[in-house]
Amino acid sequence: VRDLPLTQRTYILFAGLVSIRKNILGLLRGFHRAGLQRSFDLVLAGDKGMGWEEIEKEISTLGLQDVVKVTGYLDDAQLTYYYRHTSALAMCTYYEGFGLPALEAMAMGIPVLIGQYGALPEVCGEHAVTCDPFSEESIGEGLKTVLNRAPSQTFAATQHAQTFTWENCARNTSTFYASFL
Repeated sequence: VRDLPLTQRTYILFAGLVSIRKNILGLLRGFHRAGLQRSFDLVLAGDKGMGWEEIEKEISTLGLQDVVKVTGYLDDAQLTYYYRHTSALAMCTYYEGFGLPALEAMAMGIPVLIGQYGALPEVCGEHAVTCDPFSEESIGEGLKTVLNRAPSQTFAATQHAQTFTWENCARNTSTFYASFL
């Protein structure tokens, strides 16, 4: 893990498939619009997916070649390394079925920005900053807001994330099935 390239500046992290389906273009544009490239790098941790050529072109068009870092696939230990050093996690996706990276980040005390649709708002509750993934302006404002989260808000998010255990999942699933019997 020590051999992984880590940016020398503070950074915002995206964890997942680096694909246009995950609204990476919107994240890039919101990041640029907010002017964060002056102080932060943007680390995209994950395999290159659908639309990579378009993403690469947008990085160049926005002049972000020196601040956007793409790691490729990371195993759990490597991803944890990036989580531990990030200023915030940004998942400004159009839709997530669950959103495990957001929950993992919250459990580690990392402020999280999420898109307002799909399961992420339900999973994160009031403990994440939300943005409209269809609005570059909303993403940019959300990024600035999440970077200024109070420690008390981050602590509450960590407490919330700890309620997502396999034991609770099994208990809730059992209760759900029992309601039909």
